Amino acid sequence: MHNELIDPYRVVYLDEIDSTNDEVRRHAELGADSGLWIVAGSQTHGRGRRGRTWQSAKGNFFGSLYIKLNSEPKVWSQLSFVAALAVRDALEELALSEGVGKGELSSQGEVLLKWPNDVLYNGKKVSGLLLESGTGTIIGGVILGFGINLAHTPELATDNTPYEVTSFLDESGFLVLPNQLLPELTKSFDHYFRIWQNHGFKKIRNAWMAKASGINKRAKVQLPNETFEGIFLGLSDDGGARIELDDGSERIVLAGDIFPLA
Repeated sequence: MHNELIDPYRVVYLDEIDSTNDEVRRHAELGADSGLWIVAGSQTHGRGRRGRTWQSAKGNFFGSLYIKLNSEPKVWSQLSFVAALAVRDALEELALSEGVGKGELSSQGEVLLKWPNDVLYNGKKVSGLLLESGTGTIIGGVILGFGINLAHTPELATDNTPYEVTSFLDESGFLVLPNQLLPELTKSFDHYFRIWQNHGFKKIRNAWMAKASGINKRAKVQLPNETFEGIFLGLSDDGGARIELDDGSERIVLAGDIFPLA
């Protein structure tokens, strides 16, 4: 157990694990306290949203955070926006501290966010998040899984990947180690988590939308059993994606993927 982080956060570093989310769950079932990080050098069975495989090349960041909550479970999914904001701020801070000027961060000048829980660097995916809750002994807690491409860009099959991917190194020219990222990421997460706890989702929603990619632009919406197009208007009050359809009506999407159209 390492104590390099602000209270009440702690971290366990592992060389290799099946999945950092699964390891956090095992610790939670043994009575772990809130604020526990599991960070691994690599994963043998890393996963993303909807069961997608997450490539785990050494040098990238693979970490999961356990947070206990007293709020209603129906609002727990809002923490994915808290986590996305934390990743965005941490990456931007690291880029600036390494000497990259804000205007050089990307063609838009910023690291941006994509609904529901991706982080884009130069318009390409650099990070994805996976939020899981549990039953039994970890009722009252969520596990937030963070995958951040620090040193390596994953090799993805182009036939089923409707977006580009990248790494922090490829975009900034600077190599940042996982243990260098973690303190900044933890500080950023704690900042937004406290805002969420004390003020609710509205301030998180506003902060997310201020750094979001593709608002008021046409997008393809991909659901498990349906695909359609519309204008992405931003977030609903509960974090859903507001989509304006071609007939002028509005539809709220609570789960799925949105991809910008040229």
